[in-house]
Amino acid sequence: MNLTFLLKYIHIFFAAIMIGTTAVNGIMELHAMNKKDTALMAFTMKTVAYLNRIFMLPSLVMLSIFGLWLALHRKFTLTAPWLLISIILTGLLFIAFLLGSRDEDQLGKIAVQALEKNLPPNKDFERVKQRVTWIGGTASALIFVILYFMVFK
Repeated sequence: MNLTFLLKYIHIFFAAIMIGTTAVNGIMELHAMNKKDTALMAFTMKTVAYLNRIFMLPSLVMLSIFGLWLALHRKFTLTAPWLLISIILTGLLFIAFLLGSRDEDQLGKIAVQALEKNLPPNKDFERVKQRVTWIGGTASALIFVILYFMVFK
């Protein structure tokens, strides 16, 4: 097995983990929000935060490392338009991840507080939920654009 093949395989592996985690997080959040069940919302947000820590962040970091290694190994210039755009979009994806994680943690805290008081989540929950939805949608779009460049460069 040559190094190029190994790097591609590892890069694709981490892309699959990141895409899968993004999809699972989105589906879980959508389900919890539609049920309007405070306990389910609290559990879901804690689970999403856990999945982000153990799958999303490591896959995003490793995807970036192996993608850059692969590009350098194949002697692509970092100023090639497709690669430069991918690097910039990946930077934006890191920012979206950090902002989304912060807001998802906040949603979890709001839901837990509401659960402890046996109340529905307050207006702050709805405001933060809208931000999370926007950030998640943007991150998903970034992922698919980066994937496009990765596959069809």
